[in-house]
Amino acid sequence: MKIKVLNWKLLGIKALFLLPLTLSFLTLAAGSAFGAAKPSSQKSNPPPAHPFLMANSVYPMIHWNAQATDVTSIESWTGNHKVSPQQVQWIPMPPSNVGTAHYPYPDGEQALIFSGNNSVSKLRITNGALELISQVKIPGYEVMNATEKEIRDLVKTLDTTNEDVFLPAIQAYSKKHGATGETLAYGVYTLLDKDGNYYAGWGTTVYKIADETPGDINSPLKIVASYDLKDGLPADKAAKISRLLGLNMTYDGYIVVGMPGLVAVLDRDFKAMKYVFFEGEAIDNGVTVDDKDGIYVVTSKYMRKVIWNGNTLSDKEADGAWKSEYDYVPNPRAFSRGAGNTPTLMGFGPDEDHLIIICDAGDPVKIVAMWRDDIP
Repeated sequence: MKIKVLNWKLLGIKALFLLPLTLSFLTLAAGSAFGAAKPSSQKSNPPPAHPFLMANSVYPMIHWNAQATDVTSIESWTGNHKVSPQQVQWIPMPPSNVGTAHYPYPDGEQALIFSGNNSVSKLRITNGALELISQVKIPGYEVMNATEKEIRDLVKTLDTTNEDVFLPAIQAYSKKHGATGETLAYGVYTLLDKDGNYYAGWGTTVYKIADETPGDINSPLKIVASYDLKDGLPADKAAKISRLLGLNMTYDGYIVVGMPGLVAVLDRDFKAMKYVFFEGEAIDNGVTVDDKDGIYVVTSKYMRKVIWNGNTLSDKEADGAWKSEYDYVPNPRAFSRGAGNTPTLMGFGPDEDHLIIICDAGDPVKIVAMWRDDIP
């Protein structure tokens, strides 16, 4: 596999570093104060439309789409704007993360479905609203429940810039509610399919969550199904996997799961699991897919392309799969083992370079581009 290392250095960054604890609490500044966002006039070749993700959603999954481009045609507000306290709405919630999906309901209602480290919640955001409609707790993670007062007190403490004050508060909260670098990664990678089913993972189990009454924003959420990936593995391999992280969906509608040592594919009812096992390779980021059977995952040793042909999953070069080493300097402070980012696909037009982009874990960190198909 030919590697092209770009001359883009992340100046001043010597290693990939993520705080082992990140707390976020859902807030919303009223968009009407800044003016409506407008479609961008910039021309580009976007990724192919995905037939199994939620149609008309501006954000059906983490990183925006199956290719993890984090790019949208919708402009943000321009200029400088001061947000007053009166413009900010917020709801006390358990520590939540970026596992958020936009659900445009058929009747024009708009919702956010998002996951925390022990729950999935639905919020109405129609016309600037911020209203909690429903929340479902994930069984087995009750220790992470916090009272509204605990959350409000913590948020108030976080408003200070004195780390001698807010760091002990975060540490005390984390210890009481079992918030660790591993548990805070639960529910990070999520997606919303075309039928309104929301998928996320806790521990080694993937969950399917949906409205009790399909298509009704006021409906309570429910857990439709769950599947522990250990149940699909031989005992010796099941003992070696620790927690689910990456989630995506193939263009023929199968769920892709990435976790340390394993890439697996299941149908949307969690049946017929296929997998490839990567002994001794940690997977601490999301997975990406293209529309031509490719699944891309960065492990602690390699950047890999795995092939899904609708029936089998393969890491064999004869089937079109490949792997390539990249620069990695172990960092004991880093949250991710190996590269600290989800691989991003770039180039979708017939005359564009079809690349896969990662930041390596060298010293200094570099942006690395690799051909994802045949080398031109």
